[in-house]
Amino acid sequence: MVNSSAQPIADWLDDIISDLGLEVIAHRFLPAVKPSHTLPVEGLPLPDGLKRGLNIRGITTLSDFQWEAYQSIASGENTVIVAGTGSGKTEGGYYPYSQGLNTGPIGLDA
Repeated sequence: MVNSSAQPIADWLDDIISDLGLEVIAHRFLPAVKPSHTLPVEGLPLPDGLKRGLNIRGITTLSDFQWEAYQSIASGENTVIVAGTGSGKTEGGYYPYSQGLNTGPIGLDA
């Protein structure tokens, strides 16, 4: 069951899936929360080159959703990131892609 504030999004997603004739095996809606930035990059199992690149740019932590997106995309799952403006969606999708620049292709459609 989707909570009432997310219901319009769930309905919209169902309409798109139906209109395109797609089959969705599973999806989940998470409650809206402000991203927490409590995951230190140094403590995460990220490639050393990615850690260095983030550090050079002054990024020392990832939000919960960025880390979840990284794991999902890096494992090859199709992933949609929905979050507020300026919350780090682009970075959440780019981090696993940038890893692929060194280790092989990972597809990213933006």
